[in-house]
Amino acid sequence: MGDLAEKVTAALGNQALASLDNAPAAWSKDAVNWALENRLLLGDSNGNLKLRENLTREQFCVMLKRYHDMLQK
Repeated sequence: MGDLAEKVTAALGNQALASLDNAPAAWSKDAVNWALENRLLLGDSNGNLKLRENLTREQFCVMLKRYHDMLQK
């Protein structure tokens, strides 16, 4: 989890990782890393990515908006 932890910590302004919910499954590691690098996935105010929780409609819409904005650059 070293690379992922460093990216999340850097993206969140050095906030600590909250739990193991921040460690992606082996099959999703590349996708999570990509989403972190492109700032589509930021986590909550405590730095928790909550990767094992269900995604809400609101969270999905925010990620879609960030993706759209990324494509417009």
